[in-house]
Amino acid sequence: MKLPKRLVKLAVVAVIGVAALVLNPWFGELADDFEYDAPELRAAVEGTWQLSFVGQDGLSRKVTFTLAQAAAAAQTHAARTFVRPAAACGQRSLVRTAGACSDFTEMPLEIVLLADAGPQRQPEAAHYFVYGTKFTTGELIADLGGLGLHTQIGSDGVASDVRVHDQRDNTAATLVRLQP
Repeated sequence: MKLPKRLVKLAVVAVIGVAALVLNPWFGELADDFEYDAPELRAAVEGTWQLSFVGQDGLSRKVTFTLAQAAAAAQTHAARTFVRPAAACGQRSLVRTAGACSDFTEMPLEIVLLADAGPQRQPEAAHYFVYGTKFTTGELIADLGGLGLHTQIGSDGVASDVRVHDQRDNTAATLVRLQP
């Protein structure tokens, strides 16, 4: 029994379409290869931190602050897209954003300075970036009341390669988490 040409064409198109969906690694997040999500990032960076460094005047300084996932990010981090942002790579953000071409996750953070005058929420943004699909360490970039902070924070919550800077100076520092 011969099948009508139209039915054969429809079957061929259907087989090609299903094969494209199965074989195309850029279709959707059916095989999401990120091995971490917001809870792991929050466990590494949220909490009370103390930054210690020597200022330009030669005096020791300490800045105590809290980091927490930004409220807007917490509300939208579960939103997923079914189309990967670029054909050769993936990017996700814990806020809605346009795609670029690298595998990384960005978590916006809120900063509250703990000063003698009381807690002071910082309007400047802080961000924690994890590059790649496995979480071993991430990069924290923050503004602490005009003092820039750039450091690595591992998945274990330990900071390394800590640098503080203002308009004139870039200084080594230490950053310790006082409590998660």
